[in-house]
Amino acid sequence: KHFIGTENPQPAVELELQIISMLKEFFSNPPPESILSLQAIIEAADVLSLLGILGYVGSNKEVLESLVCDTTNMLALIERVKYSVETDRCAEFISHDALGNFLYLLVEGSLVNHRALETALLCSVKANEDAQAVSSVMLKRLASGRAGIDSTDGLVIMVRLQQLLMR
Repeated sequence: KHFIGTENPQPAVELELQIISMLKEFFSNPPPESILSLQAIIEAADVLSLLGILGYVGSNKEVLESLVCDTTNMLALIERVKYSVETDRCAEFISHDALGNFLYLLVEGSLVNHRALETALLCSVKANEDAQAVSSVMLKRLASGRAGIDSTDGLVIMVRLQQLLMR
């Protein structure tokens, strides 16, 4: 009741600030301590994305975008997922699929600009093969969410990333 149809967006702002704080902490902590933090970030971003879909416009979008769409941070996210998968530590929660879905939620909820995310992913795919798996999951989710298909053929955003992955 505090998010929709009221004058008080404070709980949503607090959630957004909490996600930003958790991301900053995540990028400053070495693995494996930050894997559970990543799981919490993904779960919180799911809620914030739904709020974005319902019309909530965050005042901290630029900060969130600058954290997630930074190539170094993107590679750190992917490396943490790779570590989780390789060591089987929290692998049921943190995987290529989980990170791809997280990025999808950020775009779908208008929490980050898809062009900025595409740029970070382009650089990441060139530097890390695990970024290909994460990017593929995200693109398939975007295509499914927008066109209702399980192929990226009809997807009209992130074309450069699609082309790079097809090579």
